Amino acid sequence: MKKETENNKVRQFVDLLVNEEETIENAAKVSGIGDMKLVDVLKTISEMKFESIKAFSSAVANMNSMKETIQTVKDLDDTLVDLRS
Repeated sequence: MKKETENNKVRQFVDLLVNEEETIENAAKVSGIGDMKLVDVLKTISEMKFESIKAFSSAVANMNSMKETIQTVKDLDDTLVDLRS
C-alpha cells in the first residue's frame, strides 16, 4: 500500500511538472513527495512507462535550455553595462 501511495505521489509530481508546467517546488508540495527520499522518487520515475519518462526528460531538458538562456541574457546585460561605463 505504501509503495502504491508513493507511486501515485511521484506520478502526480511528474504530471504537474510536465502537463501543468508547475515549478518543482509547487509540484513537490502539491504531490506530497517532500517526505520521500530522492532515491525513491528517481527509482519510481525510472519504473514509469516510457512516454512518462520521455515527457519528464523533455521537461528537464527545457529547464536546462531556459537556464542557459537566462545566463546568456545576464552575460549580455553585464556586457552592456560595461560598455556604458
